[in-house]
Amino acid sequence: MMLELVDKLVWKQELVAKVELEELVVMVELVEMLELVAKMELQELVAMVELVEMLELVAMLVGPVYMVELVETVVVMAW
Repeated sequence: MMLELVDKLVWKQELVAKVELEELVVMVELVEMLELVAKMELQELVAMVELVEMLELVAMLVGPVYMVELVETVVVMAW
């Protein structure tokens, strides 16, 4: 009788440990996905900064009136 209770307790603890391990695996996978999303968002920000730098250069070269039209076009394309 006592041995059966110990066996059941060990079995339940093993089951709990297995579920906790599966939860940890899911958490690690979630962190990896979040890291990937953050990396993609960072790349988008870098691209936006590069675009702004190019627009600033264009503004210096072509003048402010043309630049306003260009920025309006870029904004419309971004939406």
